Amino acid sequence: LTSEFSAESQISSCENACSLFLSVTQDTFTRCMWSLTDETNGNNESVHSRSASYSCRYSCSKILLFLIHLTVPPNFVLNHGRLEGEPLQKEHIYFAVMDQFCQNVDILTEVLLHFDDYPLNFESVHTNGFTVEKPFTLLRMNLSHLWLSFTEYAAERKDGHNKLLHHISHTPDDVYGRLIDWFFEWPHNNMYHAVFKDIILEMCFFEEEEMLKCILKKHKLVSRFISVYLGEENFDGRSHCLAILNFVRLLSETKAPSSFLRNFLNTHEDYNQFLPRLKEDTLIELNSGGDLYGRMRVN
Repeated sequence: LTSEFSAESQISSCENACSLFLSVTQDTFTRCMWSLTDETNGNNESVHSRSASYSCRYSCSKILLFLIHLTVPPNFVLNHGRLEGEPLQKEHIYFAVMDQFCQNVDILTEVLLHFDDYPLNFESVHTNGFTVEKPFTLLRMNLSHLWLSFTEYAAERKDGHNKLLHHISHTPDDVYGRLIDWFFEWPHNNMYHAVFKDIILEMCFFEEEEMLKCILKKHKLVSRFISVYLGEENFDGRSHCLAILNFVRLLSETKAPSSFLRNFLNTHEDYNQFLPRLKEDTLIELNSGGDLYGRMRVN
């Protein structure tokens, strides 16, 4: 009897602890999401208060990312439409946290849209090769990681989750435009380029026609990739341009001839002219162990 009572007490205690942790985590997540917003007036606030606001928002973004990564169960792999691994106790906490995230994702979209409305008094950064007049900032990077976490979760759970599809399909077009512009505005920021590549790949997995139209037609992602790849040899994101273009190319080949993506690429004049170069440079990069540009300089 003592043994059974002890076991039941431990189970009850564990369940209570999990419930308490879940409640605190959800509350903290919501508070931090709201704290990402900058409700101060950009025209009137002092540089000191603006910096304080940035520090607070940056700390909240770190907490949000920490909570997401903390609650992902060990040995738990999300693999586009199916869940692999043993069911674990942390699983329901992770889903609860991400559901909380989705309920408040409109806050993140607003922050992304208006991030540059309150410019900070950061000095330009000088390196041996170039000068960055407007630093990217760690807060902007964390916000990008948060959007990637949202798109990853939404892509994995899209089947049977109409709310997630609603959030994705109703994301303002300018959010995608802002993320795309940052890729080109910071040509030497490979850390953001890698995050951006993952965001684009996840969004392509949705296969939502309106989203693809927004990215490819309205914001002319393919045309801009080709333009910067051919015209700016010092652009550090060239490998990411290749990777994304190849992904879109191969994805389109799996679609029906009448699909939007396949029709878009088949009728895209710049893309079809660039296609032989895309394949050639991809093979060079693969055969040179990923050092395409080092080999080009040698030749």
